[in-house]
Amino acid sequence: MSKPQNPYCREQIFGYATMRSGRANATNTGREDYHLECSDARQFFSYTSSGKNKGGFTLETPGRISIEGGSDIEGKKGEKLPDNIGFQVIQQNGDIVITAENGRIKFVADSIEFKAASCDKNYGNIHLDAQRMLEVTSHDMVVEVTNEARIQATAFFGLKTNQCNFVTQFFKGISAVSISEHPDKFSCNVEDI
Repeated sequence: MSKPQNPYCREQIFGYATMRSGRANATNTGREDYHLECSDARQFFSYTSSGKNKGGFTLETPGRISIEGGSDIEGKKGEKLPDNIGFQVIQQNGDIVITAENGRIKFVADSIEFKAASCDKNYGNIHLDAQRMLEVTSHDMVVEVTNEARIQATAFFGLKTNQCNFVTQFFKGISAVSISEHPDKFSCNVEDI
């Protein structure tokens, strides 16, 4: 006995491309209202109207994905940065996840901003978790903390600088000097310790 056919399923071939509508998606979890694939079936995009990915859009390719635009966007008069948005991703609910399991993720721009806008103590946070090393290189570095600041090192903590100033409300005065500036005050023998 033959399987029942979907009377709304349509498929059309245009050269090396195939377009179809009304068929189950590749994972059989929903119906595709629109599906377009190339001669290599791994290159396709589709819109799903039912199932787990209802209302979803899928783009898949085994090669490189390139999106390029903004050639007509100009900045304000006399300014370098454009006053218009060149590329925008808006996600009203849910997470945005960028994963490169066997590669690196790079952000390159004239200026880069990261902002966590929530005032909720459980959110509104920026968390950096480096399994090996977190390295920051900058011409100037300014850190402003309105509540509490902590640096904890389970092994060694070092601070190297040409000049260092400490200002605090808990002490009337505190200063720091280097051994090279006053070697006589810091010289001692093992027997003296």
